[in-house]
Amino acid sequence: MDDVALWSEGKSEQEVARKLSEAIDAALGWARESGVAFKTEAMFLSRRKKPMESVRVGGYEVQFNQHATIWLGIWIDSK
Repeated sequence: MDDVALWSEGKSEQEVARKLSEAIDAALGWARESGVAFKTEAMFLSRRKKPMESVRVGGYEVQFNQHATIWLGIWIDSK
C-alpha cells in the first residue's frame, strides 16, 4: 500500500484536527487487522500565520511539516 491521504475541512482548526484524528483511528484499526503499517507525515494548510503544530495519531502527537512535503511525486509547500 502506498500514498494514502486523508483530507478534512472544517470551520475551525480544532474541528479539522478532530475529524482527522477520527479518520486516522479508523485507518489504523483497519491496518492492524490487515497487517499494514503506515509511515505518517502531516501537513496543515491554513490562511492563519501560525497554524496548528500537531495532530494526534493513534495515541501519538505527529508534528505538522511547516515547510513542505512530497505526495505522489509533487512537492507541496506553505506558499
